[in-house]
Amino acid sequence: MRSILVLVFVLILVSVPAVGQTLATAETAGSGKTAVVGMYDRDYAGAWLDGRFAFVRGLSDSFDLYLLTGHTRVGGEGQWFIAGGGNLHLLGWQGTHLAVNPMIATPVTNRNKASVAWFNPALIVSQRLVGTKLIAYAAANVVVPLGKTERGVFTPAETYVNWPVGLAATFGQWSVLAEFDIGGEKTRAVAIAVAYLLPK
Repeated sequence: MRSILVLVFVLILVSVPAVGQTLATAETAGSGKTAVVGMYDRDYAGAWLDGRFAFVRGLSDSFDLYLLTGHTRVGGEGQWFIAGGGNLHLLGWQGTHLAVNPMIATPVTNRNKASVAWFNPALIVSQRLVGTKLIAYAAANVVVPLGKTERGVFTPAETYVNWPVGLAATFGQWSVLAEFDIGGEKTRAVAIAVAYLLPK
């Protein structure tokens, strides 16, 4: 029952890249649940691509902790980054859920070509379509560069807003999520994620 939630909540981790994917529903994994997730996204034009690996732990029934590392490639150059944050479930009613997902990231390599850090909060609304097996979601997602914003090869020089929409499906312990990001020219992207819910 919770396995889909684990994957989908895990998928929100993809919101960390500097263009701001969300890849998550508003439901959390649940207290004591742990998942690992692999994610990939790219902009429509293929100018950048991004891959991430995430660890997610349900600290309570309403909050999941996210820890991840990722690699972004832009114009033949690459940069590794680390990030952390969480997914906080605010309310739910008849299969509709609302959550806030704040994330913060900082570069590890090529630091002179990115801002010092970037803050990436998202407000997510999700709706169960087929129980917990299929969930649709939409979000308002913001990427805020922090410090040295003029060094904008891997991070934006100004705040971006985009509007992710996606679907999450669960098959036993596995989940898959696909997302399209609707925004300005520099924030349009497509993303996918695969998650596995670890046995307790």
